Amino acid sequence: MLKLKNFNLKSNILAGVLALGLVALPYNALAIDLDAAPEIDSETGTVTINHPASTSQQMTALERPKFKKDEGEQSQNQRLHEPAFDGDSKILLAAPEINSESISEASSSHNSLKASKFYLRASLGGSLKVRSEFQQTGNAVQSRSIGHGFQATGSIGYAFNDILRVEGEVGYLGKFKVNNINGESQNIEGALFGVNAFADLGTIVGFTPYIGAGIGGVKFKDSETRLRLNAQAGLAYKINEKLSLEFGYEYSHISSGDIKFNDVSFEQDEFDTHMIKIGTRFKF
Repeated sequence: MLKLKNFNLKSNILAGVLALGLVALPYNALAIDLDAAPEIDSETGTVTINHPASTSQQMTALERPKFKKDEGEQSQNQRLHEPAFDGDSKILLAAPEINSESISEASSSHNSLKASKFYLRASLGGSLKVRSEFQQTGNAVQSRSIGHGFQATGSIGYAFNDILRVEGEVGYLGKFKVNNINGESQNIEGALFGVNAFADLGTIVGFTPYIGAGIGGVKFKDSETRLRLNAQAGLAYKINEKLSLEFGYEYSHISSGDIKFNDVSFEQDEFDTHMIKIGTRFKF
């Protein structure tokens, strides 16, 4: 009878343990281990459940990590700012260095190219009275006054930079009146041509002083071609980026040469002209 009671007691205990295991099964299905099965002491009726150390580790691995709000935001920001791979830093280090000197050189080069442009120039001028000597073969030298003349020129030029520019020039030089030569008044007129070089000396409030010099020739009517040298100085006013207005002075020296008046040949001595000029310069 005692054995039957003990058997019933053991059966009830075993049934209770199994029921407890069935209840816990949905929560610990992934952590079940055969070594953790319950042990029953047949003499005392004590039930022992062994939990291996790996169970807590497995549960820990399966548990979803929890982060504090601040730590989560900080971790996310850190991931956003971290390089995608270690090679990023090497790529940045391999980038070419850009310093202020290279930027300055590039800026100077750009400004130089911007200033290097072709331009057109036109001018009108009037001369002061001068004197010149004429001599007919076998006759005495006649010193005569040469009256006011004028000059009209057109040029095409190229500015290498903000200072230096050169231009080719053609024009008309004439109506210099020679009084009482061979018994009557005569006019000296002809075409001029040449090459000029200029230096612009800096701009202040839109005004740019300049100096220049040139060499060329002049071909008067009924005369041979003569050498012409000139020196110039003036002031240019910048109206806008393309158009400038010029005021200047031009000194010219014209070499001696033969000239005819009424089919009579004279040897004309070298003479000078002094021109007051006004003109415009237009950049392409």
